[in-house]
Amino acid sequence: MTGYVGPETMFMLSLKPLQRDFVTDTVEEALKLRSEGLTNEDISYRLAHAILTIERWTSTPRIVRRIILGTYEAPSAA
Repeated sequence: MTGYVGPETMFMLSLKPLQRDFVTDTVEEALKLRSEGLTNEDISYRLAHAILTIERWTSTPRIVRRIILGTYEAPSAA
């Protein structure tokens, strides 16, 4: 029996090891900021450079915000 592999997992598996480390570090930073009480918008602003860097690695950049911010919503226009 084979299990379902979601798009987030497929994205992570498609990355090179150093890229995976960068994504993991960014997710850890997002979790730290969330534990400090920051909103998704604040976290997105603080990690904007990292998020944009990771989004350039994929043809489906929306998945990056799902992985880092845990959200399925599009970023608000600022």
